[in-house]
Amino acid sequence: MDWKALLGFLVLPKLVLKVQMLAFVLFVAALLGHAPDWSGVLGFLFFFVTYLSTYFYNDLVDVNDDKRKAVYPAKLLARGRAT
Repeated sequence: MDWKALLGFLVLPKLVLKVQMLAFVLFVAALLGHAPDWSGVLGFLFFFVTYLSTYFYNDLVDVNDDKRKAVYPAKLLARGRAT
């Protein structure tokens, strides 16, 4: 598999966006005087890892259906970019 392409197109943009959202929420919570709870932060990170793994698993399972449909040009496996 072309792991660089998978990381570059599937994981990293979503990870950057979620980390930015988490940093913003923690910043606003600190401004409002609410101390961030580390269990909440870890829960968010575990949720995000589960979300990404489910998305990736779905792409692996239905790759043959995606190849037949021209609607999914952004999926790397369907385009043949990740083998």
